[in-house]
Amino acid sequence: MTNLVSKSHLAEDHHFPSPCFYVDDGFSGGNFQRPAFQQMISDMENGGIGIIVTKDLSRLGRNQLHTGLYIEERFPMFGVRYIAINDNVDTDSSENNDLMPFKNLFKNISCLGRVFC
Repeated sequence: MTNLVSKSHLAEDHHFPSPCFYVDDGFSGGNFQRPAFQQMISDMENGGIGIIVTKDLSRLGRNQLHTGLYIEERFPMFGVRYIAINDNVDTDSSENNDLMPFKNLFKNISCLGRVFC
């Protein structure tokens, strides 16, 4: 519950209206077939999401190719801004995104050989 409270405060502090939280506890970030992730994508495709915020890139997904596809293709296709707080990524600010693929790649390397990441 504390984690949800801190997420609510983050949304409030940054003036993100009507936050909705998608949580996939117990599912590996190496798999994009996570129930809450799929619900988030469905909500995005139906126009219900304008901003997606994660703690870092690895919370979106651990597969660098698919994660990049979402960030660089799918989200912009639906007019969605993406922010990874700890990795200083914000798709509204291209100057912060130059190292994004490398950051995501290094996070993926640390996940190799683990069942859940």
